[in-house]
Amino acid sequence: MIKKIITLIVFLNSLLSFSQIANDSLINSIKKAEKIVLASHEDFYFTREEEGNGKTTLTTLLKIENPSKRIRKKIKRRFKKLEEKRAIVKPLLKNGKPNKSIIREKIELDSKLKQELIEVISKQKNDSIYDGNYCFEPHHTIFIYRKKKWSYIDLCFGCDHYSYSEDLNINKKYFLVTYEDWRNLEAFFRNQNLNYRMQKRK
Repeated sequence: MIKKIITLIVFLNSLLSFSQIANDSLINSIKKAEKIVLASHEDFYFTREEEGNGKTTLTTLLKIENPSKRIRKKIKRRFKKLEEKRAIVKPLLKNGKPNKSIIREKIELDSKLKQELIEVISKQKNDSIYDGNYCFEPHHTIFIYRKKKWSYIDLCFGCDHYSYSEDLNINKKYFLVTYEDWRNLEAFFRNQNLNYRMQKRK
């Protein structure tokens, strides 16, 4: 009986430790970053073709999110509307750097705030998958500067979906999966007074 209990405890601990390190690569990128900048930004627009340099395209968005058929239809409808407007693309990164022309608010994290961000990410769960809505109008970004290169995670707190630069290694099974995860990260942004286009919540 005691042997079974010990086996169960070891098994549960292994599950817990796996969930805690499931985004170890992302956490290491943040730890080793020379700069972490949180920002809010104006609308930028999508393109259908692959263009890189921080531009979210139809192809990359579908690849990153791997959404259900229902959500894929919503994404494609959104792109169609934008194409009808013949919108000018405003990338997140311009010449490899955060595009100042669309940024409304920003803060560079000190060591204490960087650690708080790491804790928010490391405590995320995968126990209840939450699909969110799908407007995907992101207005908040985590910019990561490491090895003379800027990377990003772009966040839509309206529908709780994100895109990110391909150089980041993110385990999507353990990153922003639950409603609670999204609200905790949103609260972190709000605490830094990055409130541009934030929804009012009760």
